[in-house]
Amino acid sequence: MPFRRPLSAGLCALLAAASLGTPAAASPADLDLLASHGIDGGRESLARFFRGLYADPDEAARARARAAVLASPHASDRDAAARYLAEMGVAALPTLEAAAADDDPEARRVASDLSRRALDRAPRDVLLAALRITADKPVPGLAEHLFALLPLCDRFGFLGEAEAAVRGTVTRDDLALLRSTAREGTALARPVAVLALGAILNDDETPELRALLRDAPDVVRVTAAWALADRGDRAALAVFGEMLDAPDPWVRQRASAKWPSSVSSS
Repeated sequence: MPFRRPLSAGLCALLAAASLGTPAAASPADLDLLASHGIDGGRESLARFFRGLYADPDEAARARARAAVLASPHASDRDAAARYLAEMGVAALPTLEAAAADDDPEARRVASDLSRRALDRAPRDVLLAALRITADKPVPGLAEHLFALLPLCDRFGFLGEAEAAVRGTVTRDDLALLRSTAREGTALARPVAVLALGAILNDDETPELRALLRDAPDVVRVTAAWALADRGDRAALAVFGEMLDAPDPWVRQRASAKWPSSVSSS
């Protein structure tokens, strides 16, 4: 089915970043900020920091179990569940936001309060600095963490920096992850994976990008077309032309932004 949901502000920023180049490079201030939080800018310390900002499937399941207790008639159980979720910080946000729509008014109140507190305490500046360092150095071996953090980066307006960080960390060792994410990832993750593939695929692997021009959401198709156009591949032209009439205005904007240069370069 064609992709019809309007793009998030983050996806718009991501595609805009693709046209404007890499976001702001890391600065000495970024390194100083990371150091003040015990992050030395190496792979292990960055991985540890990133890993603390999202829940893996098992942790998410435990968080959902605790959130269900927020509607318990026993105050001690509710308090214990709230403490557990508070200690998770921003990693509990998806669970807390779902609980904020619970039928129980007390569960909604507590979940909403915990969500606000988690966002207030979130290390936004540290995350932004870590993304810039990962993109600038670059630091391999962090792609899985970065894909898991895309929803949080989108929320904070850091999706362009996250995409640059993914491109900074990926190597040929990440091809399996990128290929599976480009085909089956979330709406946020798929275009990021496509752009990363465009950066590391060999010339004889270009057909993989061309395959993404067909039977995919419009945002994936236009992103694959961008990656191909950057390689001078004329296969992108037909997609840019088609996307000029796409239902989503942001897809149309991205297609029109690239269309003149693609035509002139052909």
